[in-house]
Amino acid sequence: MNKKNKYIVSILIIVVAGVFFQLMNKQENNQHQKIVHPPIRIALNDFPGFAYIYIAEKKDIFKKNGVQVEIIQKPATEYYELYKNKQLDGIFVIYNNVIDMFVNGVDSKVVYVLDYSNTGDGIIGKSEFTSLADLEGSVVSFDGFNNASHVYVLKALSAVGLNESNTSFEVVAVNNVLTAIKDGKIDAGYAWEPELSKGVAKGYKLLSTAGDIPGSITDVLAFHGQIVKERPDEIQAIVKSLEEALVFLKSNRDEAISIMSEASGISIEEMANGISGVIHPGVDGNSIAMSRSSSSSSLYGSGDYFLQFLLSRGQVITIPNLEQLIDPSFVHRLKKE
Repeated sequence: MNKKNKYIVSILIIVVAGVFFQLMNKQENNQHQKIVHPPIRIALNDFPGFAYIYIAEKKDIFKKNGVQVEIIQKPATEYYELYKNKQLDGIFVIYNNVIDMFVNGVDSKVVYVLDYSNTGDGIIGKSEFTSLADLEGSVVSFDGFNNASHVYVLKALSAVGLNESNTSFEVVAVNNVLTAIKDGKIDAGYAWEPELSKGVAKGYKLLSTAGDIPGSITDVLAFHGQIVKERPDEIQAIVKSLEEALVFLKSNRDEAISIMSEASGISIEEMANGISGVIHPGVDGNSIAMSRSSSSSSLYGSGDYFLQFLLSRGQVITIPNLEQLIDPSFVHRLKKE
């Protein structure tokens, strides 16, 4: 091959190589563009027990762990509907309530236990009552049929010999319970903090708390199954961030409560009372909660009890497999870190 031909071949090789690298760069850019997602949308109400998510936002813990999260605060009744309609990616939800959605066709994955309520939820009644036994013949409220509050109220009353034959029931939203008692529409009702503390301050009586029925009110983080499948690394980062926020809460309580109070829109006193009313299991407690057990602290034990409740009331025909709802992989991975 003469020098001229060699020169032409060299030029062609350079041109082809340049085109090749351009195509490769374009492909890499396209792949990068494909994995850019909008922030993961998580909704919650103003319950203090799980407000530590705001620490992860305020202290840039989400940012440090490489995940964007949009926190949406609304009453539970509103964001449940948004979640069902796939207008949200995840929710902070009472475990029994996500089971109810699951059996009604809302594919979800529970990835983290946020808290167990101790004194954060309860039954509050008129000032003349001294115990739950005094509620015989009275009107008692819960915030929805066949949900966690319904089960808790019935279970608490059954412990003192009361049931649906000697007590009447109404459905009243938690934020309306104190008004309903004042107006004489109910005699007692299920509520959570800060409503319980507000009621006690008005002279009403706290007749029962969730700690009397361990595991009856457990808050969890749940996502749509599709989101978990498509964006597992971001879900892992969120679980890790919540755990780090919880560590901050335990080691910097005053600053943490101030952050959570401002973000939630409730007073520092109410936030402090609410935090004191829950048990935060953290990663170790989560590992136990997501292990199969008949214990009420296990998502399987408490979940099986609730499903039997739904079965007894004709709300389900067959008991679904809770392993399709509970996804412990993110907790297990975090525990290994």
